[in-house]
Amino acid sequence: MKVPYKTNSFPSFLTSSFLKRCFRGVCLALPLLLGAGDFSQPDLNAHRKKIEAMSATEREQLKNKYKTFQQLPIETQQELRNIYQHIEKNRRSGGRLARVVDNYREWLGTLSPWQREEIRKHKNPTARIRIIQELKANKKKNLNQYSPDAYNLLRLNKHARQQMQSMTLTLSDDDLEAVMQVIQKKADFSPSMVNEWKALPPARRYVNILIALLQKKGERKARFRWLGSQAITDLTEVIRDKDVKNEIQRIHNKETKRAIVDLLILKSILQQWQKTVRPSRPTEEQLANFYKSLSPDRREKLMEHSPENVKRRLSFEYRMKNDPAMREIMKLRKLMSGGKPFRKGPRGKRPHFRPDERGRGRRNRLKRLKDTKPRNDAKP
Repeated sequence: MKVPYKTNSFPSFLTSSFLKRCFRGVCLALPLLLGAGDFSQPDLNAHRKKIEAMSATEREQLKNKYKTFQQLPIETQQELRNIYQHIEKNRRSGGRLARVVDNYREWLGTLSPWQREEIRKHKNPTARIRIIQELKANKKKNLNQYSPDAYNLLRLNKHARQQMQSMTLTLSDDDLEAVMQVIQKKADFSPSMVNEWKALPPARRYVNILIALLQKKGERKARFRWLGSQAITDLTEVIRDKDVKNEIQRIHNKETKRAIVDLLILKSILQQWQKTVRPSRPTEEQLANFYKSLSPDRREKLMEHSPENVKRRLSFEYRMKNDPAMREIMKLRKLMSGGKPFRKGPRGKRPHFRPDERGRGRRNRLKRLKDTKPRNDAKP
C-alpha cells in the first residue's frame, strides 16, 4: 500500500489510537449530532440518511464513538471539526485528502505501539517523513529475516504450491474417506476418540483427526513432517483416481512429495468443509446483540479498525463463539501454520514489543547461519 507523506496539516494526535477509535465515525455524525452551523440543510439531510441506512451494529459503533468524542477536551473537539470541514471542502473541489487520511490511518494500524509513538513524538513534518521512510525500509528488510529452517520450508512450500496449482486436482469423497481411514489407523487413536468422531459429519471428523494427530506430534517442526515416507506410500495405494495417483507418483523428491500430498489432503478437506459444514453468516440483529454483550475493553479494541474490518472481525468472533465447526477449523489452521487470523507482518515477528524486548534477534539469526553446516557442493 502506498503511504502518503503529506501529513503536514494534521495535528499529532492523528498518530494515536484516538484516530482509529473515533475520527472516521464521528466525522460522519458531526453535522447531525453536534448541530454545526456551517452545514446547509441538504448536507444535514444527506448525513441523516447515511445514519438511517446503517445497520444496527454500525449505529451502535457510531454511538460509542460519539461518547468517546464527548469525553475529549473542548479544544480537541473543535480541532476535529476544523479537520472535517477542511476534508469536506477538499473533497468537493475534487481533491483526494480523505483518501490520503484513510490510507495513512490504515498504514498506522500495521505498526506497533512503540512505532506509532516514535512518529507521534516528532512535531516537525520533515522529521516525521524521515521516520516513516525508515519504518517502511525496515519492514522490507524484516521480510527476509527468516531462520534457515523456516527459509527452506518456505522455499519448499512455494515449490509445492506451484506444482499443486498445476495439478488443480482434489480427492473425491470416496478417496478422501479411504485416505483418512489410513491416517486414523496409523495414528492409533483411543477408542473413545474414534467413537466421539463417528457422530460428526465427514468433514468435521477429518478436521478432528488431523487436530489430534498434529497435537500428538508435539513440536512445530515435527508437525510439518506429520506424513512419513511409508505413510505416503500407503495413502497413494488407496487412491483410486488414476490422475491423482500418477501426479503423486511422478514426483521423485521425497520432501516435495510429502508437501504435495499434505496440500492435497488439506485442500480436499477444506473443499468438503466449505460445501457441507461452513457456518452461515450471522444476521445484523445477531451481530448487534453480540456486540452489546462484549466487554467495554473489547468494544474499544474493535473500534481501532475501519468499519469494514469491524464487521468482519465481529462476524468472525460471533462464529468462533457459537459454532464448534469454526473453532475446529481455526485450531487446525493454527496447528498447521502457527498463524492467527487478521495478523499483519511477517511470521515470527512480535510487533507489540520494543526491539530490545524481543527474543531471537538479527544477531542470533546470523550466528545460526554461521553455525549451519556447508552443503556438499559449496565452494571452499
